[in-house]
Amino acid sequence: MVDKAMSTMDIDASIAGTERLLAQGADGSVILVSAISAYVIDDLIASTAATPTTGDYLLGFRGTDEKTMTLDLVAAYAVTYAYSAASAVTPAASGDLLLVNRSGTIYDMDVDVLKTYALVGIQATVLNTSALGSATLGATDLVTVCQVGTPTSPKTATLTALTTYLDAALIALGTMQTSACAYLKTYTAALSAKSTGAAADTLYVINSGTAYKMTLATIADYCVDATYDLPWLLIAASKYTALPTTTSTLAMSDTSDISIGDPVKFTWSGTTYYAVVTAMSGNSSITIAGAPFSTSASLTDLYVGTPGQVKNVTYWVSDLFGDAIYDILSTVGRYERWEGSAAYLVAFAATSGEADTGAAQPKINVEVGGNAVSTNDTNKGLQISGTPGTWIANSAVEIHTTNYAVSRGEAIEILCTEAGTNGDAADLSITLTFVYE
Repeated sequence: MVDKAMSTMDIDASIAGTERLLAQGADGSVILVSAISAYVIDDLIASTAATPTTGDYLLGFRGTDEKTMTLDLVAAYAVTYAYSAASAVTPAASGDLLLVNRSGTIYDMDVDVLKTYALVGIQATVLNTSALGSATLGATDLVTVCQVGTPTSPKTATLTALTTYLDAALIALGTMQTSACAYLKTYTAALSAKSTGAAADTLYVINSGTAYKMTLATIADYCVDATYDLPWLLIAASKYTALPTTTSTLAMSDTSDISIGDPVKFTWSGTTYYAVVTAMSGNSSITIAGAPFSTSASLTDLYVGTPGQVKNVTYWVSDLFGDAIYDILSTVGRYERWEGSAAYLVAFAATSGEADTGAAQPKINVEVGGNAVSTNDTNKGLQISGTPGTWIANSAVEIHTTNYAVSRGEAIEILCTEAGTNGDAADLSITLTFVYE
C-alpha cells in the first residue's frame, strides 16, 4: 500500500456501508461503516429511559437533511394534524368516543357518558335556581323557552310576551284549568273595587267541571228564579242526598221545611218534575207521589211549595161505570175541563158505592187532553176495591210525565180500562190531585 496523506485523498460523498475504516487493534483491524451504523443505533436504544418533558429534542429527517425538533413542537404538530386531517361528523351518535386527559393519563370516553355528566351539571347548577336571590317581576324580565322548530332553538321571552300569549290561549281554549286560577285570589285582591254592576258585566263560572262566562243579567235571572221563585222555596243541598234512594223516596238530613201534603218540584238531567209529599220520616226521608225520581241521576234542585199550590178535584158518577171499556164521563153526558193555570196531575184515587159482584173489580185511568196519565198495570191504572168506600190510590210514581201536564181548557176524562167480572160496579167517586207550576 502506497503511503498517502489523508489531506490529499478524494472526498467520497456516498456511503454504501461496505467501506472500511481503520480501527485501533492488536493486528490493525478494520471496521465496516455498516457496523458502526448498527452500533450507534443499538447504543441509542440502550440509552436510559426518560419521561418526556418540555424542551426535549428529537432527531428528524427532512428531505436529505437531518434535523432536530423539540418535543413540544412535535406534540403541537400532531394535534394540529389530527384535527385538520379528521372528517367532520354531526350530530354526535351514541357510542362515539372522545379522548380525555385525566391527571396526565389518557382515556377514551363514550359521548353518552359526557352527555349524562353535562345534564347532571345543568340540572344541579343552571336549572336549580333555589339558591338564587328573589326579585320583583317586571314586564321586561326574561324567561327561558324552547321554541320547537327546525332545528329546536332555545330562546328567551319577556313576561309581557308570555302574559299576552297566555291571555289569548286561554280565551281561545274557552276554559281555564284550576292551576291557571291558583293565584286568582291574590290577583283579584289587587284590582280596583267596583261598587255598581252592569247587566253585561261578565263573571267566570264552572258548570260540571267546564268553565264558562256568565253575565250579571243571567245570574240575576237565575237568582230570582232559584231564590225568589215564589211560592216555591229552594231547599238547601245540604239538607238532602242528591241521589234518590228509590224512585219515590229521597233521603233527607233536615225535613223542617217540608210537610206531608206539600207540593215539591225537582230537577234531574236538566228537566223539572212535579209531585206531592205523601209520607215523611222525621229528618231522614220523604216519600212522594207523582213524577218519579231517578236512582241513577242526582237531583240538581229541590223546591217545596205551599198548600195553596195543591188542587184536589173530585168527580162522582152515578150508576154503572165498570161494565165495559169506555170514557165514563162523556158516556153519561158529562164533560169536564181544567179551568186553572198550568198544573200537573200527580196522583188520583177512587172508590165505588157498589162493588162488582163478580170475582174482579173494574180498572180506572185518567186522561188529560185525551192521553192516559197512569202507567200502573201497563197503563190500565188502578183497580177499584171490592169493599165500597175503600179508597185505592194510583201507585206512587206510576205517572206518565209526558201526559201529566194540564193547561187551561184541556179536557179531563175518566176511562174504564178493564170491566169488572159482572159489570155491575156503580157510583164511582174519584179524586184527582194537581200541583200548580
